[in-house]
Amino acid sequence: MRFCSALLLLLSALTACEGPSASSQPSTASSRHPMVAALPLSPTRQLRRIHLALRGSEPTLAEYQAVASLSGAALTSKLDREIDAALSSPDFYEQMVLWGHEYLRNSRYNQGTVEGEENLWFGGQAGQLDTCPSGTANAGAFGIFSNPGQGASWLSEGDPVSVCDDVSQAVTVEPWWAPGTTVKAVGRAGNGRRTYNGRDCGILRGGSGPFRLKDVDQNGNVDPGCGCGPNLIYCIFYPESSVPFPAQNDGRVHYPDGQRRLIWEEPARLFAHIITHDKPFSDLVLGDYTVTTSRLQHAYVRSGRPFSNATDADEWWRVPDTKAWREVKYERMNPLLLAQRDYTFDPRTQDGFPLGVPSAGVLTTFGTQGAFARERVKAARWLETLACRVFSAPDPKQVFNPFKRDVATEGSCQHCHQTLDPTAIHFKRQYHTERGVIYWGGLKPWPWDQGWANENLEPFGRWQTFFIHDTWLTPVTEARLNENPNARFIDFLPPEQKLFGQTSDGTIGPLGFAKMLVNSGEFDRCAVQRIYSHFASRALDPVEDKDRLNQLIERFKTGGRQMRPFIRALMKDDELGRGL
Repeated sequence: MRFCSALLLLLSALTACEGPSASSQPSTASSRHPMVAALPLSPTRQLRRIHLALRGSEPTLAEYQAVASLSGAALTSKLDREIDAALSSPDFYEQMVLWGHEYLRNSRYNQGTVEGEENLWFGGQAGQLDTCPSGTANAGAFGIFSNPGQGASWLSEGDPVSVCDDVSQAVTVEPWWAPGTTVKAVGRAGNGRRTYNGRDCGILRGGSGPFRLKDVDQNGNVDPGCGCGPNLIYCIFYPESSVPFPAQNDGRVHYPDGQRRLIWEEPARLFAHIITHDKPFSDLVLGDYTVTTSRLQHAYVRSGRPFSNATDADEWWRVPDTKAWREVKYERMNPLLLAQRDYTFDPRTQDGFPLGVPSAGVLTTFGTQGAFARERVKAARWLETLACRVFSAPDPKQVFNPFKRDVATEGSCQHCHQTLDPTAIHFKRQYHTERGVIYWGGLKPWPWDQGWANENLEPFGRWQTFFIHDTWLTPVTEARLNENPNARFIDFLPPEQKLFGQTSDGTIGPLGFAKMLVNSGEFDRCAVQRIYSHFASRALDPVEDKDRLNQLIERFKTGGRQMRPFIRALMKDDELGRGL
């Protein structure tokens, strides 16, 4: 009792030391220690909290001095201006990018073990260019070489390096990665062909680019056939590929404008874009757009090229700043990522192939699809990230029915899989291999391949093992699978199943999951908890802080789920102006 009295006297003295900024108003914050009310922070500490939370750095000495003597309305007005200025600053955008990486937990895309692995990555779905060596007549010109001894020399069906000494082989081209400029291209790289012998030059063939087509006559003369198409759009060049990125020291090639790095950046950049442009935060999972740079957009365009050649003439790359992140509709980049918000296709009753899957914000970015390649892994990560679900082992005393064939309804695994599998079903079609080659299961030109499945070749062998008929993940009868093998790619929740207490409207793909997530309120609840924890430096207890949490959720929803105004109100809240 004496200790408690002494502590209260000490706290009273500390409050007095805070000077004129101290408030006689009791804290509205819930407290884990009800005997001790949180104290108002000094003006300088309040300013420091604002800067660290919104700008990621401390105030300058002059900024500290500007608030040190303020109190009352003058202090409140000054701090409000500091909050508004910080929220509109480039610093805040960069902080949101950093928080986006933390929030979404997007791992490094397609980890590899080979030095210079960027050049060995097929995810760009494009031919990789090299340059003519110095000392040749066409030094620095772009070409596709069989064995140049540098850069992308692993190619086996390109031109001989001797074309670099033939000035008649050089043409001037405006490259897609540098609009408004011109470069030289030699040999087949610059032939500009879109078709050759009745075949489409723009479609990736053989894993190493579209240029592997060639004809050899009876005398052994080679017609190089396809090249890089108009504006070299079928190919890509990595200008910094031989220079290690300074921030790394692991012997690998890293550079900011590499496609792999941009794919990893995209989810966090979309997160920051939505926040700083005052878009509904639900666009993170419901949106029909993403953000790209030209090199990243090229990866999307190339992955959709087998389905449409419209992007050859679209000149989407003609932008003022090729490295700037800009908002782009998914459907403009890849026709498989549909703009339709209610697209349905039921392979149990419909033959043929769906047109694609509706785009769904971050859920259909290459970075998240590639980082979490398998559908159940995607489900677990998104449930943890977007619904704040925690997966843990069941009580050892709990008794389950025997496991036979469906982890969602049998054995101890159903403890988690009754939530995982109704989520995972929405992520079954898009699959990225270790090298970034993208398969779209059950869509042309990647229908079910029984031969590959029998040989256990990726990914068909795995699909055959896990997409088992009459399970929650694949609610299709064996008879229907025999009749239509592509029915195993069913990717919407049938009406007999529910997720978050919601029944699906039949929308296929990740957007079907996103709709139920948002409509259930789980998205808002989790977002508010994570926002509060990030900016208030403590988590809201679902029991002790229930009323506070519900109040904040309602504020978030009535504010159109705009993150920045919500953060502004939170930073101006009395609770964040107090502490011990």
